[in-house]
Amino acid sequence: MRAIWLLLIFLITTFTASAQTADITQGCVPLTVDFTAPAGGGPSHFWVFGDGATSTGENPQNTFVTAGNYTVEYSATSGGPIIGTITINVYEQLVPEYTADPTEGCAPLLVNFNNTTQVGAGVS
Repeated sequence: MRAIWLLLIFLITTFTASAQTADITQGCVPLTVDFTAPAGGGPSHFWVFGDGATSTGENPQNTFVTAGNYTVEYSATSGGPIIGTITINVYEQLVPEYTADPTEGCAPLLVNFNNTTQVGAGVS
């Protein structure tokens, strides 16, 4: 029984420690992410980035140019079973917008600013 527990702990530790990784998982457009394959992986690699791009590199880089939530899938081969996923959240680049009232006058002038910046819909 003890041997089974030790084997189970070893397998869980090995599986957890060898997951694929991303150097960053969220940011604004354009977002460039460096991916790393699991430690001790096989001779082949296949990444599906969720934005239409793929890679067979062991440690590829992908630039996400459209805001959205992307599920990046890693497998050993194209069409093979998915070994793991990473979620990448890409946000729109905000452009600050505001109004001022009044917009002209003599010094000292008290001006009220109103933030009218809008965050894009569709990205949560």
